[in-house]
Amino acid sequence: MKQRFIILFSVLALASTLIFVRCVKTDLEQRENFDRKLMLQNIANDLFTPTLANFHNHCEFLKVKIDSFANTPNTIHLESLQAYWLKTSIAWEYCTVMDFGQIASTYVYNKIEFRPFNNLFIEDYIHGNDVLNESFIESKGSSAKGLPAMEYLLFDENGDNNVILDSMNNSPFSSRRLQYLSALGENLIIKSEALQNVWLDSYYTEFITSEGSELGSSISLLTNEITTVLERVLVKQLAKPLGKTSDGIGHPEE
Repeated sequence: MKQRFIILFSVLALASTLIFVRCVKTDLEQRENFDRKLMLQNIANDLFTPTLANFHNHCEFLKVKIDSFANTPNTIHLESLQAYWLKTSIAWEYCTVMDFGQIASTYVYNKIEFRPFNNLFIEDYIHGNDVLNESFIESKGSSAKGLPAMEYLLFDENGDNNVILDSMNNSPFSSRRLQYLSALGENLIIKSEALQNVWLDSYYTEFITSEGSELGSSISLLTNEITTVLERVLVKQLAKPLGKTSDGIGHPEE
């Protein structure tokens, strides 16, 4: 739960930054010669491109942490991996406002973070007989892969790391849990790279040249996505767990 609240605050910080960009844009648009294309270039070059690169770099180093833990599943490596999973998740949240246009059509976002994840599917795969590698992860649905699936394997709901270590060392399926975790890491690297490629090879040019203010323009799509992210944070990730949308009783599992 603690790691999710840290991520939520990161999302709110990102949303505030982008809303500021929108407000500045609205003010500047009133000037006769405002250059929308230059603004879009700045957003693309100074925000989106480095943000995607940062997430991809985090995914690569996260796999290094996973490998270290898989080789020696002890407390030191677990805590180091948990801390870097959190950093990677925060790096991902800064990418969430880009899920529109050509990027949205790839559905790669769901393969990186889909909630709620399905722990029953994950356990069935671990207790099965299939080879647990990246190809296996790729063949399965979004609810059993990505950052949430890693979170399930790495964090005990009561914060007891001994439970996690026991599952990775002493259970009958310890080796398969580690294999599943490693495969998740490999798949995450591939998805982060795919996301970068869609942006740089295809959507970047369209984004900076769609400089109008009509429905479907880059600014319109970005503004709508900012609204969607804020709604997700405020309603699904805060109000619902706090019981503000139903019976007044908290539902932290949400």
